[in-house]
Amino acid sequence: MSSWRLNPNSAWTFNEHGLAWHQKRAYARTNADYTQALKLDFKYEWAYHNRGLSWHDQKDYDKAIADYAGLFVVLFSFLAAVVRRPQ
Repeated sequence: MSSWRLNPNSAWTFNEHGLAWHQKRAYARTNADYTQALKLDFKYEWAYHNRGLSWHDQKDYDKAIADYAGLFVVLFSFLAAVVRRPQ
C-alpha cells in the first residue's frame, strides 16, 4: 500500500510523494506535491527544504533561495519559541 493511500490530507504524505517524484526527476509533479504539503502545513520545514532542492536541481536559484528563506523563518520561529519558554 502506498503512503498516498494512507492519508491524502497529510503534509508528510505529500512530502514523501514529492521525494519519490524527485528521484525520477519529474520536477513538475515534485514541486506540486511539496507545494500541497505546504498548503496543508505551512510550517512543515522538510517541504521547504525539499522544494528548495528541487528548484536548485532545475537551476531556478531565485525560487530555491525563496524556499530556503521560508525554511529559516520556520526554524527561527521554532527556536524563538523554545528560548522564550518558561523554565
